[in-house]
Amino acid sequence: MPNQVCPNGHMYDSKLRDCPYCPKPNLKATELLDMSNKATLPDSSPFTMPPAEPERRRGSEAETQSDPKATVVSSRSQASEVAPQVHVERVDEVSNRKLVGWLVSFDLVACGVDFRIYEGRTKIGRDPNNDIVINDNLVSSTHCVLLHRDGSLVLKDELSTNGTKVNGVTVEDRIVLKNDDEIGFGKITFKVKLI
Repeated sequence: MPNQVCPNGHMYDSKLRDCPYCPKPNLKATELLDMSNKATLPDSSPFTMPPAEPERRRGSEAETQSDPKATVVSSRSQASEVAPQVHVERVDEVSNRKLVGWLVSFDLVACGVDFRIYEGRTKIGRDPNNDIVINDNLVSSTHCVLLHRDGSLVLKDELSTNGTKVNGVTVEDRIVLKNDDEIGFGKITFKVKLI
């Protein structure tokens, strides 16, 4: 079956007109999230995304269900039960910045997903205004910031509720990242791949 690769590096079935993983221009972030929850690939494609699982909640967490902006405080048992939802990467205003690496995860999509890291700041969090959006209640609105400057990539936790871990160690303020470091938000893990 012929496949093609979009400008963002996603592989998808050539029968589709557009890449199903890339955000569509002129759509609001909420529309992008709704589109990502729908299967857009043919059933015969090996890249078919699994349907999004409904969030599993416990008694005290039911109160946050009415407020989608509330960050849930995690414990070990909660982190293993709450499934991460959909992700979106903003691509506006990044074309004039140099690509310096990727964040790669197999926790959001079973066949893997990657996010590009560019020179300058890359904000990660649940809010749609971030560069990398992770729609998961264990992730804060603005969870952390990556800054690439003078050949170094620095991660700074933005006082997130559940914290950020690098190679299993909680980041207190900021840390210089190296190739193959693992960044964790709740139960989501990204591997850093630098150029």
